Amino acid sequence: EEEKRATAMGFYQAVYGIGMTLGPILVGRIINNGGYPKAFGTVGAIMATAALLSLVVINKVDNRK
Repeated sequence: EEEKRATAMGFYQAVYGIGMTLGPILVGRIINNGGYPKAFGTVGAIMATAALLSLVVINKVDNRK
């Protein structure tokens, strides 16, 4: 539906904007405190969590139809 698509795109843009603003700041702090391996591990864990949550949300949306 058109209204839901607009809401989804707005949410995506909000999350993207927050990530682009806070991501470099947080990763910079992680690198200063723990080095590059800790930064890559943290980013990898966040990406894996996001991927799993995306699969759960997609399955819930598909099951509503």
